[in-house]
Amino acid sequence: IFSIIFIAVGGVSLAIANSFANEAQSYCVEHCALSGDAYEVGCNCIEEKTTIPSIVFQTPSIGLILLGVFSFFTSILGCVGAIRERQSLILAYICLLAMIILLQIVFGAAGAAVANANAEDIEGPLFGVLRQNNPPNYKRFKWQDLSEFFESACYAGTFRELDVDKNTTIIYKHPLCDFDGHCVRTEATEEEEACCTDDFDCNTDNPNCISGSGCFMDLFRRIGLP
Repeated sequence: IFSIIFIAVGGVSLAIANSFANEAQSYCVEHCALSGDAYEVGCNCIEEKTTIPSIVFQTPSIGLILLGVFSFFTSILGCVGAIRERQSLILAYICLLAMIILLQIVFGAAGAAVANANAEDIEGPLFGVLRQNNPPNYKRFKWQDLSEFFESACYAGTFRELDVDKNTTIIYKHPLCDFDGHCVRTEATEEEEACCTDDFDCNTDNPNCISGSGCFMDLFRRIGLP
């Protein structure tokens, strides 16, 4: 039963991770082609691929599936050893069971790292990039184009930027709080000011208020701990 649960949970988590990875890749191909630039937030336009570390999201899911398959065959080995009273099979079963427990801890820690955004490949390549520049990159990331994975509050704000070369105005939709969970205090719009508490934190009691990291944390929890 536990083997089936591991496989099922891992399959659901992997499906979400793969879907996000594919959408992120499509996002980069589309926006790199439209902008004609070598760089878009979250994308390497020279190679036309996403810089979001999708493999980090997929690893815990793959681990759960492998753990489920491994547990299934280990259980069969234990049953055969008990029925035939083969000491060697029972000993092998005990050793493999200990290995399964160790793998549960390892993949559980990996899933928790993804769910809490503690993985090094998330903090640097993803969060580090979205915090950069002035205005910050999280305002230049087109959250609404990945609306399948982010709630509507993640693209409730509007940021307009003039493209001098093309003489056009680019409109971005973004969270109303800053990336790290504080309220926007520099050149804030009325909507952003409405998300500010007296302590200058993001007013999460307002359903329209969320930070950029909060948007990704919701996604990570679904992938890392489904």
